[in-house]
Amino acid sequence: MSAVALSGLDVHRASESWIAPILELSDPIGVLSVSVDADPELGTAWQTPVRAGLRRIVKEARQRPRAERWALVALLDELDPELESLLDPQRPSRGRALFAGVTAGGPFPVELRAPLPTHVGLDRLATALPLVAVQQRGRPAGVAIVSAARLELAEWDLGQLRELTTIELAPSGEQDRGRPATEPAVPQPFPERDRLRAGAGARLAARLREAGAELAREATLRGWDFLIADGDPRLLDPLAHGLDTGDCELVRSPRPLTGASDAETAERVAALLGELRAERTRRLLGRLDGTAATRDRAVIESALEQGRVAHLLLPASREPEQAAAAESLLRRALAASAEVTLVEGPPSALGSDGAAALLRWRRRGRVMPFDPIEPSFPPRSRRLSAPR
Repeated sequence: MSAVALSGLDVHRASESWIAPILELSDPIGVLSVSVDADPELGTAWQTPVRAGLRRIVKEARQRPRAERWALVALLDELDPELESLLDPQRPSRGRALFAGVTAGGPFPVELRAPLPTHVGLDRLATALPLVAVQQRGRPAGVAIVSAARLELAEWDLGQLRELTTIELAPSGEQDRGRPATEPAVPQPFPERDRLRAGAGARLAARLREAGAELAREATLRGWDFLIADGDPRLLDPLAHGLDTGDCELVRSPRPLTGASDAETAERVAALLGELRAERTRRLLGRLDGTAATRDRAVIESALEQGRVAHLLLPASREPEQAAAAESLLRRALAASAEVTLVEGPPSALGSDGAAALLRWRRRGRVMPFDPIEPSFPPRSRRLSAPR
């Protein structure tokens, strides 16, 4: 049997291949999905609902045909070591999950630093929406601390901060095509000194623009949507100009990151990213009243068949009766290369069907990304912006 063990650092790369085997799990008898929040503050009490859920599945299996019942019991016996590992309080990961088909596929264990909702179920499809929710909340972002001497780059991922590199902006003794350094030893007249300082400032701005272009390439490689920066705004402006070539938005941190510990920086970045991404979701919800949107599930399903769904919105916390439909819509949207966003808050924000979509339009035999008259996303600048 195959197994996939995932660390928090591996989960949120630009490629979502890590979740593909789980999304593809489908079994006519059922796919066992077990997830748990191993909160250390609860001792071992978090194990109780998982064990109760497994006993419930065994009890319900008695109502199935004999062949299915035996296949399920055989799977649980085979998974006993993995289930005991899942419930091991000594393991460091807080979010844990296990997926396996009764007749084929798996097991696929997942371990995350972030918590997962506790759930035990046996359905035709794996319960993947909690993993997508964690992926959405913990998507990596860049963190840059900028001074006149250097740029320190790190990555925030699932609440953790990891140092990446340091870019030297003004190495000691740097010369500019034979001209003197920024502070020559021989005293200069005021105009000459001002000229030298202006030249040094221009060289620093050029280097920051080059660094911004380097960061844009790194952001694309790592799947960053935001680069959170701290430093003098006069230094961040040219850096943002360099980033303008990519899809990553530079945002100045409202709270200082310079001199903060890694834990403090990670906490401040997490809070800011939560606000920025919540604002993006609010903008998406605002587009649902336009002509290129629908809250009707039947229309969404038809549009998915035609490849006309550009962005699917599903509730992060769904009602049990809507869970199977949401899992199916998720897979169909990803198969159609549509964007998917899980909306935090009450499912009623998406209407009575618990789903909404922004649509593409078919014009003159072509599928348009969005209605040209009414774009689904307002244009945004990737220049330096401050959180609202």
